[in-house]
Amino acid sequence: MTSAPTPQQPDWTTYLAECFWPDGSAHKLARAAREITAASEASCFELILVPADEIVLALFQAPSPTAVTAASRRAGLPSERVIEAVRIATGRALGRCSTQRGSLGSRE
Repeated sequence: MTSAPTPQQPDWTTYLAECFWPDGSAHKLARAAREITAASEASCFELILVPADEIVLALFQAPSPTAVTAASRRAGLPSERVIEAVRIATGRALGRCSTQRGSLGSRE
């Protein structure tokens, strides 16, 4: 997966895409991950397959929800819903947390 936005992309927002994906498998998800990584309009941090619910949750950073939808569909993951999210990356070894908020600010 690609990393956080580069200095050329300071205004990108974090989004969570929910994709209904019947018959999904880890093998198919790995293939989709390669396709999503090639997308230039959005950076994907993580893909999570929930087989029992037939969904994939995808965490992106992008300039807009439209960019997330385009990147996920190109990889064969039709996003049913794309919403702004807050990403908190834990630093377990360091005992710290870092928060990455969407460009619209936090809603605490």
